[in-house]
Amino acid sequence: SSVTFTWPTKLAALPSQGANGYSTRKEINLLLLITYDVLGALLVSILTILIVLVAGLPLRLITKINLWWRRHPWLWVGGFFVGLLLLIFAWHGHFSTSMPIDVGPVQRVIPNKLMSRVGWFMLAFSLLHSYIRGAYDQFMNSIFRSWES
Repeated sequence: SSVTFTWPTKLAALPSQGANGYSTRKEINLLLLITYDVLGALLVSILTILIVLVAGLPLRLITKINLWWRRHPWLWVGGFFVGLLLLIFAWHGHFSTSMPIDVGPVQRVIPNKLMSRVGWFMLAFSLLHSYIRGAYDQFMNSIFRSWES
């Protein structure tokens, strides 16, 4: 006798409270859930890159600003770390808020919107407009000047 296995197409979620007239069982289509997550991540990434690219066009098109940006590599490094710190602090208990969820005594932590958005765009701007090789050479030459002579 052979055993056949069929892959489940739906995944049962946690039961709801049922007090609001909703059914006591919710079903989630796993394929749609994964598809929406991937499409959402792609959309956020593409929009972030487009916004940061347009905001940084003067860095790339105006020669004086471009040369100034390249001569000061600590600006994009500082912007990277400030953006990263803002993202981390946005989740800190002092800046974030929490709200109850329908299912049991669970609290959902919501990060500070302003801090997380500013941190996200600072991080993206710094990474997209970094000139890593030139900045690395300048940084190492400024630290180890005594080794050159």
